[in-house]
Amino acid sequence: RDGDRGRDGDRGRDRGGRDHGEVKVVGGSGDWRRDLKDFIEKNGLDERTREALKQLDKPKVIEVMGIDGGRNTFILENVRNPDAVVMSRIKRVTRRDAVILRSLAQLDLARRQGPMRAEGSIAGPFAGGNTLGVA
Repeated sequence: RDGDRGRDGDRGRDRGGRDHGEVKVVGGSGDWRRDLKDFIEKNGLDERTREALKQLDKPKVIEVMGIDGGRNTFILENVRNPDAVVMSRIKRVTRRDAVILRSLAQLDLARRQGPMRAEGSIAGPFAGGNTLGVA
């Protein structure tokens, strides 16, 4: 599968691309909605996968379709189940966002709680200061 990649893992696609706002598009027609229709049709995706794709925002759709210059390919050749491949891609891009959001929520909670108290920390009995009598 990776036999057609160069030493850096690149399949040799041009990385120049077009800049459409915050989303860099390397391949495709320039109209991501038309590209989505082509992607669904050319890969013979079923209704469940189509609906899952339609629930994504533009940057995620572009990444899943592989027209962002990333590791995904537009045409799913030599795969047993194109729907499974696309659903896996969707899961990966949505999981990544969930991890980021969870991390941001934890940081926000920590910020609102203020500095951690020593009682609940690893410091335990030594939190009150120097108890060994060493100056």
